[in-house]
Amino acid sequence: MFQAQKLQEYSTIVEKQNVLAKALNSDADCDLNIMEAVKLLMVQCAVSLFVDREGGKKVPEWATHLFDRDGSKTVEQLISNHLNKVGHKCGLEQVCVICSTHC
Repeated sequence: MFQAQKLQEYSTIVEKQNVLAKALNSDADCDLNIMEAVKLLMVQCAVSLFVDREGGKKVPEWATHLFDRDGSKTVEQLISNHLNKVGHKCGLEQVCVICSTHC
């Protein structure tokens, strides 16, 4: 198991990046666990944006576009139609492209 404190033992950014890359690539389940954690953060963000939007608060334009799409009019649809597929049928980069193109 990787411990972030070990990064303090290295002085250069390159050394720290190499140690971190080695740690992330040493466990077969690490990539999956990171992807699931990022999906949870995305859901948390989506819920917050959806509640704000429905409550009449101003949200970023990309969030308006996200919830105007047929496949993601609600947080539940966003999860089932897009986020659940991440890691199985597509990568996080594909979901991030949707968001980043509207920022």
